[in-house]
Amino acid sequence: MVKIILERNVCIGCGSCQAVCQKYWEMQDDGKVNLIGSQKLKTNL
Repeated sequence: MVKIILERNVCIGCGSCQAVCQKYWEMQDDGKVNLIGSQKLKTNL
């Protein structure tokens, strides 16, 4: 099983992840991506 971790604060909004696989990524109004169907984790990163 693959685990994808998205760090939105590091995202530069280039859209390459969405271009490669639109099934899992969507661009938001703030210019950063979201992983479709993801859950936000509470961490101290």
